[in-house]
Amino acid sequence: MNIRYSLLFVLALILTACNLPMTPTPVPPTATPLPPTATPVPPTETPIPPTETPIPPTATLSAPVIGWVPVYFRMFDLNTGWGCDLSGYLLRTTDGGWNWLNVTPAEIAGTGRSFAMGYYSAQALWVMPTSEDPECGRLLRTLDGGATWSAFDVPFGWADLQVLDEQHLYALAGYGAAAGSHAAALWASEDGGGSWNLVADARPDNAIPDTLPFGGSKSGVAAADFQHVYVTGAIPMSNYSYVHASQDFGASWAQQALYIPLTCICPPAR
Repeated sequence: MNIRYSLLFVLALILTACNLPMTPTPVPPTATPLPPTATPVPPTETPIPPTETPIPPTATLSAPVIGWVPVYFRMFDLNTGWGCDLSGYLLRTTDGGWNWLNVTPAEIAGTGRSFAMGYYSAQALWVMPTSEDPECGRLLRTLDGGATWSAFDVPFGWADLQVLDEQHLYALAGYGAAAGSHAAALWASEDGGGSWNLVADARPDNAIPDTLPFGGSKSGVAAADFQHVYVTGAIPMSNYSYVHASQDFGASWAQQALYIPLTCICPPAR
């Protein structure tokens, strides 16, 4: 009997133990390691200055003259000028005359023809080559230092050019000479040489009479501006020079009084 009660007591203890809640085992937290708080060091960058190499001058005072050499030239400023050589080639310098480049337009290159020049700037030049026909010729123009050229048909075969700007020009054209006289005419352009107007005539059958004298050799044209223009001439037989001036774009002309001494009083020789 006691044994029976003992077994019942043991079974009760087992059932009681099975109904007790389980005590969980604590799990340690999975901590995420933090990176070290290091102080960032900036890169050591050394700035590099631009590598600029100075260019030496193309010529020195002792350098020999090499290449093209002009027999006639006109300087626009201390560095830039225009010239021509004995063969009729047009030359240009940009270094004060030490070196000359051949900038002859293809139309007259190698022809050996002489030409008159008139320039307005270091880039703008007009060239008038001689023509066999005094009534017809060609005028050449560059506005970019000789890189490109334009050509115009003009009513004269050769002329002394006076350029005032890129639009306004005067041309004193020659039409032949005789004993003590010189046929000439003054033309004016207001579009850079494309078209021309006759403003003064000194030819036997002149279209504008009583503007310029037929007698004497016409030596050149000069203009202070497009309104005020002057033509010079001389009569060698009488040792006489003259200047005719216009103050109204060539519409009217008047001879200027010149006070030139006929004799020269020279100091005694020592």
